Amino acid sequence: MSYNCDAYGLENYSQQPPESKRTAKICTIRDDVLDLREQTAEIRSIYNINVRSVEKRLGKCFAALIKVMDREETERAGAAVKR
Repeated sequence: MSYNCDAYGLENYSQQPPESKRTAKICTIRDDVLDLREQTAEIRSIYNINVRSVEKRLGKCFAALIKVMDREETERAGAAVKR
């Protein structure tokens, strides 16, 4: 038999769970699951932000590397012309 904790307002935590020990345990477990879901969502958002910032930094590094390589190639071409 499933139990609906929402009927007791546990989504917003404004009311206490019913007096039955079993029902209270079920609602406590449900609250723990909701907390874990919330924490997981926070961790995912932090991870995504970190991934994006790393990707941006890598993009900047690659752009700088390409500039250096282009400059070296231009210098080599200029040196070859002078010979």
